[in-house]
Parts: sequence; structure tokens; C-alpha cells
Amino acid sequence: MEYAVGEFVEFIDNSNQRERRFGRIEAIVSLLLPQDSDHPQDALKMSRLLRHNELGIYCSRDRSRRGHKELWMIEEDYQIIPPNHIVGRVLVWLKDVSRPEFYDFQISEILYRDAATNRIQIRPVNLRHRHPSEYVVAPNPSPVGNMKVFKFMIDIYNDDFGTFRNVYHSLGGIYIQIGNMPFNLRKQLKNHFIVGFIPFGGHFDDVMRPLLQELHQLEKGVAMDMDNETVWVIASIGLVTADMPQGNDLCDVKKQGALYGCRNCLVPKDRLTDNTFDRIRGARFHHVTNEHFVQLQTLIDQGVTKAEINNFARRYGLRSKQGVLSSLSRDRHLQTPQDAYHAIAGKVQRFLNITFDLLNDNGKKAFVKYWRCFEKPSIWHRLPNPVTHLKSFMFSDALQLAMIMPFILKRFLAPSNIASADLATLCDRLSSSSNQRRSNKHVINDIISCWVIVADVAAHCFKLKMSQGDLNHLQEALMEEYGILIKVWYKMLYCQ
Repeated sequence: MEYAVGEFVEFIDNSNQRERRFGRIEAIVSLLLPQDSDHPQDALKMSRLLRHNELGIYCSRDRSRRGHKELWMIEEDYQIIPPNHIVGRVLVWLKDVSRPEFYDFQISEILYRDAATNRIQIRPVNLRHRHPSEYVVAPNPSPVGNMKVFKFMIDIYNDDFGTFRNVYHSLGGIYIQIGNMPFNLRKQLKNHFIVGFIPFGGHFDDVMRPLLQELHQLEKGVAMDMDNETVWVIASIGLVTADMPQGNDLCDVKKQGALYGCRNCLVPKDRLTDNTFDRIRGARFHHVTNEHFVQLQTLIDQGVTKAEINNFARRYGLRSKQGVLSSLSRDRHLQTPQDAYHAIAGKVQRFLNITFDLLNDNGKKAFVKYWRCFEKPSIWHRLPNPVTHLKSFMFSDALQLAMIMPFILKRFLAPSNIASADLATLCDRLSSSSNQRRSNKHVINDIISCWVIVADVAAHCFKLKMSQGDLNHLQEALMEEYGILIKVWYKMLYCQ
């Protein structure tokens, strides 16, 4: 019997071979076994469905009464199992979609772990990211039974750049890549394919609109000649990557300065630094956003005033009109991720500015002296003076400087190198956050510690390979960075 990704099945549990569990096939993966490392085996990534007696503190009388016909999704502890561990198919109704004629179980709630509290929480099933099998357009079968089938994932990149380094008018570039191309090939410049340029004052939608028909055809399947052979090619959108302003436009969310300006969640503007905000329950979900746009279109068709339309869009942090990519088969929020390169490098550039603003004239002279004689790797290109030419730094320049900033500051930074007013402000800030008087020496150590953790996060974000241990370390480092940046820099960023 064949099983498809996204189906619900009964399977044998890894930890207890006698136990049968219910779950969902999330993906098909390749598994390298120690005894046969040269030949990976197909395996299944399974999510688990819980019975009512496994809900712990959420096992209420009402849920127990519904338990004979109901299961609960849990978003952790995924298992990798061999295909022969599947016992059979199970019909499950997710209650945020249309009710099927026949089903064995129903699901109305999801258990998940809140990152801020590290505790299991529960939310309604309609607040979920739907599995790709639920919204991806099913491609047409190949016209010939034995025809080879090639599937491609197309990644779209959009970025603005100045035609010259300091020119105000800018161009927008649109590039595509083959997402399932091996990394060593994907990173080569020749494998970045230019779609076109967006002139100053132009729009992404205008440039992309001619390509939409071809992308829709590729989603359904197209016959192509390849190496004297006709093959069936299927392709769809993998990721759409852009910086903050453009990225919000591409997933139909208002700019980052709006009340709800995050493209991935509904965090209010006044809680952007609140680490207790539940980013999972408060996430943006593709199908919910679609419902809001249907409501918005209904208001437009009814001829309501422009003020009412703007109020509706403001309430949900959405643009008043969907972009051209909304017609493609994709999850606008999951498949338009935050650009880590811009986020990390932009943060580093901002802290370089703040750090240099803290220094007095003697401090800036001392920094330049120790920076010039610092032992830099020979493969690094020569950087201009960071104090006088920081505005002309590229992102790569800022990241290079971030790697050596802790060592340079350690060699020269002293209270006499910092402007007296800023030093007093930092002392007061750190003293109030720790409930004890902090000396000038403590302030210097906290500034250096801040740069240590910023450099550590940047280094781990851009590792070419990451183990589970690396991921855990990055998560811990990000939480530590959040704490120290709020403690050391909050007044410098928001209160002056």
C-alpha cells in the first residue's frame, strides 16, 4: 500500500515496539544507517497525535468525554521511522476545514511548547500552519507513463541596491535560484539567474507579472526537451527572500513601522522587545490572512469609504491590496522568511554606530590605533577607517569587524575613553536593572560582553553546517543576546 505525505496513519512507536500510535506523515527523508552508510534509506518523519489520557494537565472532564472520537496534535517530538512501521491509514478530520463524509477521529486543538516559558500550551486547531499537501496545487500527470519527472524548487530574491555606493536613487534586482541545487553549486555567482531590474519608482509586481503565467504552468507540469529526451518538469515557489520593507510587501503585510509590522506574527509595535509574547499562538497564518482579504474585498465591493478600508487593513496589519505572488501556490508567511543576513549584519552596523558614538575623541583615537595593528587574517581585504568611514561599510565589512571588536575593546577600552554623560547614563541603567550600584569598570565589562555575544551569534548564524548541538547553542546565545542588549543598550536606543 502506498502512503502520501500529509496523510494520517497508525504506526509502531520507536521507543516501544508493542505500542501503536496515531500520527501524520510530515515528510519523506533519507536516513543513513551506520551499517550501510553508503546507501541512504527512505524514512518517514512522523508527528504524533495524542489521546486524551496523554494530555497531562489539560486532561479535563470535557476532553475525556470527547476522547473516544478525538485526538490532539502536538508540535514536538517528531519521530523518524522506517516505512514498514506503518500499520495502516487513519481518516482524521481537522476541524478548521470542511467536514468529510467519513472519518475515524477529529482534531480541534493543538499542544505546543511556548518558547518564552518552556511550558506546554494549547490552542485551537485553526491557529496552525497548514501542511503543504493541503494547499499546494496538484500537478498534472506526465502525458507518457514512463516519462522522466524532474521537480524543482524556485527561490526568488528581491533586493534594492544603489547604482553607486552613496547615490540616493536605487535599483531593485530580482533573481531566482534552483533551491534543490547542491549548496556548493547554489552559492556560485553563475547560478544566480537575473529576472530583471526594478527601476527607481517602479514596482516588483510590474516586473514579475509577465512571469506569472509561466510559473502557473510550471506548477501544473510542462514537457521539455533535455539531452535529446522529452521530460516532465514540475516547479513551484520554494522561498521568497527580501529585506524588511520589500519582504513585508511580498507577503502582503504593512511596513515594519505599522502597529502590526511583523510579517510572521501579530506582535504589536509596543511589544517588539517583549520576550513573553507568545509567537506561536500569535503567529500569522496563511489561510487566516486569506480570509481577511476576502472580508476586505467584500467591503470594497459594498462601496464602503476609504477610511473604513484603511481601518480594516490597519486592524490586521495588512496591505489594502494583495501582491501578484498571492496567486501562486505558497504559504506567504512561512515561505517569506526574515533575511538573516540583513537582520544580523544590520544589527551589527547599528551597534558599531552606537559604540563609536559612546567614545570620546581620545577613545576614537585609541580604537583606530589598536584596530590598525590588530592581527587580521591575511585573506581579509583592507577596510577603510571604521570611525570615519563606517557609512561606506558593506555588510560583509561590518561582520568582519564584529569578529574582532571584542578583542580590540578588551585591549584599550577604559572609562576615560567614554563620554562622561553616556558613561553616567549606562551606570544608572545597569544599576537599576541589577538592583545594585555598578561601577565604571562593570560598565566596560558589560560593553565588551555585549560584543562577545553579538559576535558569537553572528558566527553561529552563518555556519555552513549545523548539528543539533549548534542549533541548541544558537538558541541559548540568542536568548542571552536579547537579555544583554536590552540591559546595556535599551536607553541608548530608545530613550535619547
